[in-house]
Amino acid sequence: MRLPRDEVAHAAETACEPDRPDERVKLYAVKAERPLPRELHAQFLALCSPFRRDKLRRYVREEDARRSLMAEMLLRAALRKDWLKRSDGVPLVFEENAYGKPNLTGVPRVHFNLSHSGDWCACAVSESPIGVDVEQVRQQELGWADKLLAEDEKIELHATAGIERLKRFFEIWTLKESYVKALGKGLSHGLNTFSVAKTSVSRLEPYRVTGYWLDDRHPAAVCALAAIPQQWTILSPNGVGNLLVNDIEAMRGECRE
Repeated sequence: MRLPRDEVAHAAETACEPDRPDERVKLYAVKAERPLPRELHAQFLALCSPFRRDKLRRYVREEDARRSLMAEMLLRAALRKDWLKRSDGVPLVFEENAYGKPNLTGVPRVHFNLSHSGDWCACAVSESPIGVDVEQVRQQELGWADKLLAEDEKIELHATAGIERLKRFFEIWTLKESYVKALGKGLSHGLNTFSVAKTSVSRLEPYRVTGYWLDDRHPAAVCALAAIPQQWTILSPNGVGNLLVNDIEAMRGECRE
């Protein structure tokens, strides 16, 4: 795992300094590029939330459904590992707000966000609002992108060429998406109304953003009110399953009753 991109870390520092030094922020990721073993897939499917099942039915491509399922299981594993142990007696029940952002029912002190693209699923958890985005760098023309970028972002992007321009676009995109997702209002907050450019004088206060590369093809970004860590917890699908063993067993017990 690469450390955060230097230029993005600098942009975050100029945007604002964290005023919540005691709040935790933890980042998690899992690779989901291969189909799950049949038994593990069945267990995850039985455990997932009703609104997630509805989403899975609407996907056309199997790999999109797989990433969506894996993203919720990553979240559940992260919560059980570091935030809400099963011994705490807190059930993991999710609901979506009016903008489609999922929340943990009855646990207002825990905030989270999910993203998935290409080979990766990402999850960020905090004690205050947070956003995360991961994208797969894909070859494409960028003529359409200008209308979604602030002026200084356009200047920065057009100062590069070829693959570097493409990679920089996806870096900018993940940073902007993570900010919008932290706000929790969907795309009602126009993407061209704020800037994450390296030379930007815009302020995202009270939020800060940090960017990463999960691998050579997948940039990611996190936006939070509290200090953002450099390290991610990387889990395998089996590792996710191991953290959910007790939840899976409890679900089986309920089905037998």
